Amino acid sequence: MTKKVLILMGSPRTNGNTNILSEQFKKGAQETKAEVEIIKLQEKEINYCLGCNECFKQKNDYCLKQTDDVNEILDKMEEANIIVFATPVYFYTMSGQLKTLIDRTVPRYMKIQNKEIYYILAAATSDKSTLERTVEEFRGYLACLPNPQEKGIIYGYNAWEIGEINNTPAVEEAYFMGKNIQQ
Repeated sequence: MTKKVLILMGSPRTNGNTNILSEQFKKGAQETKAEVEIIKLQEKEINYCLGCNECFKQKNDYCLKQTDDVNEILDKMEEANIIVFATPVYFYTMSGQLKTLIDRTVPRYMKIQNKEIYYILAAATSDKSTLERTVEEFRGYLACLPNPQEKGIIYGYNAWEIGEINNTPAVEEAYFMGKNIQQ
C-alpha cells in the first residue's frame, strides 16, 4: 500500500532550516514510493479559531464562520497515513502558524485518527533537551486524537541562520527517517 505523507511545515521562512529538514524527510519518503506533500502554512490563509462552537452545534465538519484554506488542509490530514509536524522553535514552543492550524482542527479532530506522527524541530538552541517542551505541546494535541502513533522526532538544533542546519546531523537523520516510514 502506498502511504500518503503530509508534512505541515510551520515556518515563516520559505527556505529556512525547518524547510530544509522537511525536504530531506520528503526525499527519503519518496524513495519508498510514498506520496508526499509539503504544505507551507505561511503560504496559506489560516484564520484563528473563533471559539464559537458552531461546528459542534451544527454537527458540521467545517467551520461555518470562516472561509480560508483550513478545510482543504483538514481534508488532507484526514486522507494522510502519516502526518509530519515541522516547526521552528521560538521561545521553546511551536510556531504560531502551526499552533493556529492545530486550533482550527476542532471541527474534525476526531476524524484525524490512526495516524503515524513525526515531528521535525529546528532551533538555534545548543541544548537539545530544551526542545522537549515543544514535543510535549504536540503530545498534548495527540492525546486528543483517536489512536495516534508517535513514530519519530528530528531534533535540529544549533541552527539560527538559514542553512546552518546543513552543518548538523539532523539533515541526514531527517532523510533516513523519511526513508524508513514503511517499516
